[in-house]
Amino acid sequence: MRVKWLALGEQLATLPQDKDCFGLIHNDLHQYNFFVSRTADGEVRLTLFDFDVCNYHFFMTDIGIAVFHALWEGRPQEQSAEAFATRFLEHFMRGYCRENSLEDAWLKRLPMFLK
Repeated sequence: MRVKWLALGEQLATLPQDKDCFGLIHNDLHQYNFFVSRTADGEVRLTLFDFDVCNYHFFMTDIGIAVFHALWEGRPQEQSAEAFATRFLEHFMRGYCRENSLEDAWLKRLPMFLK
């Protein structure tokens, strides 16, 4: 495990850390750390809480954590992991991109951030 952890750290060290991909993240973004509500006009709002492990890291870390937890605890048994992850990510990224955008190259690195 240590060898894999160190290898992953080496991979991450080669990535750019500019303001478009790296900054303050929640670092524990899963379904038990936010509330969902609707505004009077029907807009869905998320309220995040539990910021005890937030830090500066790649934005993809938050996306990877969200996908990991959704697959782990939210996937219907009759749906394949790939189909669920694709659907989840489509909706998640629609909301995410309302506040921040990432180049497609970052999304292609999702498997690394799921580790």
